[in-house]
Order: sequence, then structure tokens, then C-alpha cells
Amino acid sequence: MTPSTISIRGAAEHNLDDLDLDLPHGSLIAVSGVSGSGKSSLAFDTIYSEARRRYLMTLDRRGRALVRRLKAPAVRSLEGLAPAVAIGQVRRQDNPRSTVATLAGIHNYLRLLFARLGSPLCLACGAEVRSQRFEEVYETVAGLPEGTKLLVLAPRRLDEGESAAAVLDWIEGCGYRRLRLDGRILLLEEVSRPTLRGRRFEVVVDRLVARPDNRRRLKGSLQAAVEAGDGRVVVVGGENAVEMAFSVRPGCSACGQPFPPVSPALFSFNSSQGACPACRGLGVCGGPGMEQVFDRGSASVAGALAPLWQEFGHEDLRRILEEFCTASGVDPDEGLREWPPETAARLWKGTRRRGGFGGIGRWLEQRRGRASGAELTWLEERLGDRVCPECGGARLRPEALSVMIGEHSISSVCRMSIGLAADLFSEMEFTGTGSAVGSALVERIRGSLRTFESLGLGYLGLDRSTGSISAGELHRLRLGAALGSGMTRVLYVLDEPSVGLHARDVGRLLRSLEELRDAGNTVLVVEHDAGIVGAADMVVELGPGAGNQGGRVVAQGSPRAIEASGSLTGRYLSGALQLGQGEPRPAGSGGWLELRGLGGHNLKDIDVSIPLGILVCVTGVSGSGKSTLVNDTLRPLLAARLQGAVVQPLAHESCTGLENLERLVAVDQKPIGRSPRSNAATYAGLLGPMRRLFAGLPLARMRAYKPSHFSFNASEGACARCGGSGLAAARLGGFEDFDPVCPSCSGRRYKAEVLDIRYRGKSIAEVMDLSVDAALEFFDPIPELARRLLVLRQVGLGYLRLGQPAGSFSGGEAQRVKLGAELGRARRAHTLYILDEPTTGLHLEDTRFLLRLLQGLVDEGNTVVVVEHQVELIAAADYVLDLGPEGGDAGGRIVAVGSPREVAAVEASWTGRVLREHFERL
Repeated sequence: MTPSTISIRGAAEHNLDDLDLDLPHGSLIAVSGVSGSGKSSLAFDTIYSEARRRYLMTLDRRGRALVRRLKAPAVRSLEGLAPAVAIGQVRRQDNPRSTVATLAGIHNYLRLLFARLGSPLCLACGAEVRSQRFEEVYETVAGLPEGTKLLVLAPRRLDEGESAAAVLDWIEGCGYRRLRLDGRILLLEEVSRPTLRGRRFEVVVDRLVARPDNRRRLKGSLQAAVEAGDGRVVVVGGENAVEMAFSVRPGCSACGQPFPPVSPALFSFNSSQGACPACRGLGVCGGPGMEQVFDRGSASVAGALAPLWQEFGHEDLRRILEEFCTASGVDPDEGLREWPPETAARLWKGTRRRGGFGGIGRWLEQRRGRASGAELTWLEERLGDRVCPECGGARLRPEALSVMIGEHSISSVCRMSIGLAADLFSEMEFTGTGSAVGSALVERIRGSLRTFESLGLGYLGLDRSTGSISAGELHRLRLGAALGSGMTRVLYVLDEPSVGLHARDVGRLLRSLEELRDAGNTVLVVEHDAGIVGAADMVVELGPGAGNQGGRVVAQGSPRAIEASGSLTGRYLSGALQLGQGEPRPAGSGGWLELRGLGGHNLKDIDVSIPLGILVCVTGVSGSGKSTLVNDTLRPLLAARLQGAVVQPLAHESCTGLENLERLVAVDQKPIGRSPRSNAATYAGLLGPMRRLFAGLPLARMRAYKPSHFSFNASEGACARCGGSGLAAARLGGFEDFDPVCPSCSGRRYKAEVLDIRYRGKSIAEVMDLSVDAALEFFDPIPELARRLLVLRQVGLGYLRLGQPAGSFSGGEAQRVKLGAELGRARRAHTLYILDEPTTGLHLEDTRFLLRLLQGLVDEGNTVVVVEHQVELIAAADYVLDLGPEGGDAGGRIVAVGSPREVAAVEASWTGRVLREHFERL
């Protein structure tokens, strides 16, 4: 009998305080609490970790041996577990071939659909490519009227490199004596060999009469013709000598050009059968491209390449280019699009004369292999990957792209957004042969697309690389794939599925979670969003604080019971607690940043005015253009003007008001490291002072230890077996988050003798295992360390372990580590701070402290621009700039601007409606 609950007794993983808990199966359970209260320790590090460990123990001997080397979660007993699936925010190494369609599972259905029902077109002449089963060919010919005279022919054409003599010798060696050329039957010796070049001819395989006693001979002749004709056969029969052409291998019905087998592998860019040979299925090619280096021809030689001799000393290149321009009669100060095309091509590819100019493309590529420092950075920014010129970014070989269903290839479908593809497949129908298969596949595709639309992802392009999407989008893609799996009696563990989602769409997400539950699954979500927490069947609140002050069950029960408990989460749910919302600062008192003619991606040639000296929130539904405006246009534009950066902003006409700014600080959610060697302490600048501190201790000085001895990245201090990674070399294939610890150092990373050195009773490894809060108390006498640790606590990271690998940070944690590292340095006024959803992973109580920090930056004379969805922070901002009204092509316009209450009065604004409801609850 299946247990009705997950029974947890004595959970003590990380900061969990001997926790006992019963969680009902078949329910939607929300785990809430302040950051660092133990939510992830309970949901992921205890429940999911043990469920996965038990599953792995059922695998082969190698898997069991590997699992036994892992530390089991610290829990006295854990009963009633179901098979578990975890969907977290942590991004592992992005596969460059992974797209929205592949991650969502839609691409597999598309491959099957095009393989079964697609119509291939000849690459040579555009005619339809046909193929038949041999049994169909035989049955058709054998069904002709008895007595019909038949001529069985094998079509051939001389391939490039083949000689007529060799082909004729091969035909004669096979026992055939005749050819048909231009409708005439000729003996081999009558054939003039030069006449075969470039012409189609047929080998006469057999001449026979259709009779029942000839069927075995007919079948053998057809098989021989198929073999000799490379899958094609022509049968001439009847009084009018009617020709019937067949092909058991795909081939053009008009010109006979062969075609590869149309199978699902042909449409896979992860397969050698389908991947574009030029880019190997990546859609991009490495190395420099002229379009990139010279800004699509608008830049001149002098303008694009001047830093190479002005900053990096390559006067020889300057001299070569001057000689080239003089000899070619072109102006080096003119954009390349003004040059004759052949001259621009010679500049890039070289003159191809012995000892001549080898071309700027080759020079740059060779220099990149030898450059370092600032020069390498300059080169890398210009010589990144470019769209593959062969497939145009479609990733597939030409044969795959020529297979059509109606007017669409698989590439044209994948270039659509999820919403447009849903419209296409809602109208797609099949009749005749294959209609049953086509209808079944289309129905699965429709269902998947509807699911992703319901999760607010309708604006995402199916061919978009997963490396370019946000953590929240990635999270919801994984959730949508789980919804379409059809699994039941499974435990789903989700980490803040509402991340990156506008409040308008939270209801759709909630319905998806309820669908999972209603299908017989248990859904356990770590969540802060009031809409999801308030709709859960059961809420578990951990706390009351973070770190050592957390790890206990503060309240549990229905949302109403949580509200009545008076706990921190309960008071926010009931409205008894709110973020501080004073009077907004007046817009314009610090000047304005004016941007005109913004047209990047889906922005509709808009003009944007950003007030300076206040807290500004940029809002809008997912895909409305927020990131395009702030991260892809405003950020690189300011970086170029204020810091000399060279990353090109998206299309815009002008920007004024820069005289009011002196510095830009941009903090996003991109990972700060993908290696276990990168961690919070290294990024926040803590490890250097700590190493110097340990190297200055008496025992360390007596042993002549240097700061490098306290680095797991240096051979002096790193464990010899694992090289300082803390991990065993063996990994279990298929489980990318499965990291067995090194058996020599037990994951501590350092040599044993280094760990003899202790400060206040702790080794460097034990210090790295402290949380920020604990480290702040421990290093209170060291001002440099205490200052940096205090800022990390202020941005809501008091619970984070100093040595926690950066690759395990969520997007929100990575952003707050970056913010903490930046604020730990000396600050000055007239700085513009850009943040991308800094509330990710924060309880409203933590958001209160973050808001106080941001307001403090503004009080110091700075401007803070925040891309945000959390309604509570938006309501506390000074100014709101709302984009929309929808996502994708339906977005990219300014819907509302002004103070939060002014935006709340705009009926056309989704953000305004949410703000209005928020203010009505106050």
C-alpha cells in the first residue's frame, strides 16, 4: 500500500534543527521562509537528495559503488518517498546545441512529423523527391495484364570522376550487353564512349513477358535493376511502350538526383546525418567575420582597427593597410560599404599572391592566438562566433531544409515563437495515407505548445539557444516538459517556479502546478510569491531567521492557518506587514537620460526618458522588451560612453543627458563561474585577505608558508589527488549534478599539512564552510573582511557559505553576490546602477532590506534602474516605466510611465492593474 505521507524525522542537514515533519502525498505544498532559513536544505538537500540516492542504489554495480561514496543526508528517518524529479534554478553548463524546442521536447515530435509526412524537394531542380518500397514496385509491375512485353532498365549517369570506359567495363562484367540511349537500344560495342559524358542512360537488365510463371524471374530482374541503378528502376511495357519510373531510395522524379533517406536523424543537428557540415549543427561558425569587425560595412578601416596600432603597437599593420588602400585606390576613412565589393573582399581574404597581403581576417585570427590582456579582450569582443554562412543559422544540412510540409520546412517552424507555432499547428490537418500518424503527432505538438503558452512563454522562439534565456524562463521550460511527460505518483521538487514571471501570469503557472497535483503527483515548491503560497494545499514556514537562527518549523498548515499563526510569512500574506512605501521622489530633479529611436529586437522605434537620481523600475510582462531596452541597449550604450567599452548597443538614434553620470555599475543574473573553483569568497574579494591572514600566523611563518599555500588553485596548497576541486574524478553519466567528493581530502580541497594552520581554532577549509553571517562574527576584528561580509549580509546572502561553488548559485544569488562585491568597494555619487530582478530568491522580509540598500544608494546621489516583476518592490519605487502591452511582437511599446500610483491608473497596463489591486489591499 502506497504511504499517504512523506514522514521526516530528525532532519539535520545544514542548518535544519532536528526537524520532524509530515507532508501529504497528492498535494501542492509550499515551503517558505526568509533566505537561509533552511528551505532548500529541506526540499533539495534532504528530501530530493535521499530520493535520488535510493534510486541510484537500484542501478548497476558501478552506480551503487559510486553512491556509497556520497554522504547521505543528515536525517534520522525518511519514509514514504516517491520517485522524485527536481527542477531548480541552478544552470549547469549550457549545451551550445540546446534550444527551446529541444529542451521542451517539441523538436523530437517535429523530427518524426517531417520524417513521416514531409515532402522532399530536389536540391538540383526543385522537383518532388519520391521513393517506394520494393514490394510496391514488384506488385505494380506484376499486376500488369498477362502477355505484356516488359523491358526492365536500370538508370545510370556518369558521376564526377568516373570514366565511361570503367562504367562500360563494369556493366559488361555484370553480364549485361545492352544500353538504352536517347530511346535507342544499343549493344555495348555500339556505344561511343564520349557520348555518355553528362547524359542519362539505362542499362537493359531484362526483356520478358508478364506471365504467372515468370514472376520469380521478374522479381529477380527488378532487384538486379535496383542494385545496378542505385535504387532506381524503369519498366517499359504495353502496346504504347508506357514508361514507369520507380525509386526504392529517395531520388528526384525529374532529374534522378539521389536524396538521402528521410528519417528522423536527418532533422537532428546532434546527428552527423542531419547537422550542417559547415558548422556541425551549432548554427554559428568560429573565427572572425567581416560583418562583425566592420559593423556590417558602416565602419572604416581607420575607425574599426585604429586601436591595434594606437593602443597595442601594431604599426606594421597600419603600414600594410595604408599601402593596400593606396594601391587599391580607396579611402581608409570611408565605410567598407562605400568600397567596391571586390576590394573589400581582397582586404578581408588577401591578395592571394605569393608574398602578398594575407588578409585582415587571417591576421586577426592569428593575432588572437598570441594576444593577452587588454588586446585579447579587444579581439574577443570582435571575433566572436558568426552565423553560419552555409545554413544561415538553421543548423541542418540542405537536404533536411528541403523537406516541406505545406509551405514550411522544419527550420521555418523552429524560427517561429511558441505562440505563432501554436497558431500554425492549431490549423494543421492531414488527409489520406499517414493522416492517423500526422494527427497524433500534431496533437502532441499542440498540447506541448499550449502548455508553454500557459506558462507565459509564448514569446520565446523555438530555435532560441537555451544559453540566452533567463533562469526563470529555463525553469518554466523544464516545468512545461514535466507537465507533458504524463508521469504520475511522482514527487516534483521545484525551486521558485515564479521567478521572472509577471504577476499577471502567476495564475497560469498555478493552474499548471495544480494539473501536476491533480494527475496524482506530489508537488513541493520552494516559493515566496504570495499568489502561489496562498493557493497551496499546505504551507511549511521555516525560520524564524537565517543560518543558525533558522532550520525550525515556525508554522505549518493551510494558508489561512499560516495567516492566523502570526508568523512572518503569515503577516505578509494577511497584509499586516508591508514594504515601506514613502512618497516617491520627484522625477526630473536630477536630470533625465533621453534615448531616441530604440528599435532593437521587438522595440517599436520608441523614445524613452529615464529620470536620474531616483529608483526606477522597468516593468512589463515576459518578453515585452525590458531586457532589450535595459541590458541590450542602455547598458552597452552607457558602457561605451562612460567606460570606453566596445560592445555594440542595439539600434538607436541618440542618447542625451550623459553629462549627469560619471560611472555605470551593471549587475545581472549571469553565472559568475561554472567551475567548482569559483565561489562566493573568491568573487567577493574575501579569499585574498583570508590567505594573507593565515600566511601571517606564527606556525605558517615558521613553515615558510606563503598566501598561495592557502589557495586550492595553487599546487602548494591543493590536495594532490583532486587538484583542489574537492571532487572525485569519477562521475555517473546522466546525472550532471552528481558530484562525488574526493576520498583523499573528503572535499576539503587542501593538503592535510595546510589544514594544521588555524586562526581562532579554525583551518582555512573550516572557514570556507562558514556562512556569511557566521563569518561576519568570526572576522569581526578584521575590518577589511568585516566590511565586505556586512554588504553580503545586507543584500540577503547571510546564509550563503563562503566556499559554496559559484556554479550552484541561482540567478538571484549570483546577482546579489555581484552586487555585494561591487558595494564592498569604495562608492561615489553620480553612478547609475542597473539590476536585473534582484528580488529573485528573496522573501518579502529580505526584500525590505534590499529596498533599504537601494534607497541608500539613491540617497548618496546615484540612480538605480531595476528590471523587476515583484509588485511590492515596484510599488515602493519612485518611478515606473512599463513596456508591453504583451510579449514578443505584441510588445516593445511604452504603455505607462510615472509614479507607481500614476501607472496604477492606466487601464491598458498589466502592471498598472496589478499595482491597483495591490494598493486596494493596503
